[in-house]
Amino acid sequence: DAVFHSLIAGNVNRIATEVLEGEIEAQIKVRSAGDPIDSVTVRPLADGRIEARFDAGISGVAPGQSAVFYQGDVVLGGGIIEERS
Repeated sequence: DAVFHSLIAGNVNRIATEVLEGEIEAQIKVRSAGDPIDSVTVRPLADGRIEARFDAGISGVAPGQSAVFYQGDVVLGGGIIEERS
């Protein structure tokens, strides 16, 4: 499997907050049965999408999958993966 260090998600739904105003540290889950990945930096993009960068690379990230963002037990929101790198 290829290893990726970032993703961009669109069609973003925010749950815990109306607006993501800047960069935050969070966890991410890209598969519903998978474990959350720690040490993720999430930042808003000007077009309403979000970018997530991983300190350690992850595999199994594909466009069309959902990405859900957490801080501890709080679901911040999620979106549909559009790009990965």
